[in-house]
Amino acid sequence: MTFLYTSQFANYGIFTCLFYMLILSYMHSDNTPSVKLAAILHLLLAICIIILIYWWQSQLTKAYRRKLQALELESLRNELQEKVLLLDKLQRENNELSRLIHKDNKLIPAMENAVYEYLRSNPSGQAETMSQGTLLLEELQHLSENRHNILYSLSFEENENFATGIVPLDALLNYMNKRIATLRGNFTASISPSALSQLSEIVSVDDIVHLLADLIENAIICLSDCLSRDIKLQIYRHGKYPFIELSDSGIPFEISVLTDLGIRAATTHAETGGTGIGLMDVWELKNKYKASLHITEYETACPFQKKITLLFDRKNQYLIYTWREEAIKPFVQRIDMHVLANNGNLD
Repeated sequence: MTFLYTSQFANYGIFTCLFYMLILSYMHSDNTPSVKLAAILHLLLAICIIILIYWWQSQLTKAYRRKLQALELESLRNELQEKVLLLDKLQRENNELSRLIHKDNKLIPAMENAVYEYLRSNPSGQAETMSQGTLLLEELQHLSENRHNILYSLSFEENENFATGIVPLDALLNYMNKRIATLRGNFTASISPSALSQLSEIVSVDDIVHLLADLIENAIICLSDCLSRDIKLQIYRHGKYPFIELSDSGIPFEISVLTDLGIRAATTHAETGGTGIGLMDVWELKNKYKASLHITEYETACPFQKKITLLFDRKNQYLIYTWREEAIKPFVQRIDMHVLANNGNLD
């Protein structure tokens, strides 16, 4: 049972089990203890069981937190790689624009002088005037075409469409990108080809598209009343399992939505046509593939307010990692939902 792992060789669990075994060994020996001693031994056994259950739950909580911290580190590592690639791209564009400006600083004054001389000159014949004007026009068109090609290539790189190799997924990401852009928001996606390939072996393409459509749609709805509108999609691997991770800067889920997720449809925008079916579909797909659903909430948006992670590990867990632990726990009435404090502490 991996969740009972601890780096300390000697721990409460080992001492409790050894003590429990010693008491059992003594009770099953040939010596028949007195009634009073037998009662004390049974009481000690009960205390050992209580301590063992408490230790068991404590180690389970620590295991959850270790897993969440490992996922967080992997997510940050992927995001850092993406930022490095973006920085390299911006550096190349900056170098290209610097080269273009450096060149224009010499060519534009020269062309300006040529046009000035042409306008103030008084050629002897109309043919000579037309010839000189044609040459200037051709040179200006050549310069304009060069700049247009360079700027177009840079603009194309900046607005490059998503290309995952899965046509329905590309269509969905491009569509959602346009929708978020209309809200003056930012949508970024970091998708590992190997992770996507592994994911497509586990989950059908239709279900991947359906799942992402519901997740992104829900995030867009949460962004509508926010000043900061950022959504980030990541598909990556950690260990041997693929992950789908969606972060947004939108408002947190209501407590009723978290506690009723998968049980009944719940929505915070019924007045605008919301039905809560999207989150129910996410839950059904989670159950279909026995994926674990982790919802992480942050007290301050840095830059995201919450993160939904689907881990395709066939454990079918449901975990909330939040700074609102004390507010949520009193409303939890289901055994499949675990709520942990997001305090960054394993103890």
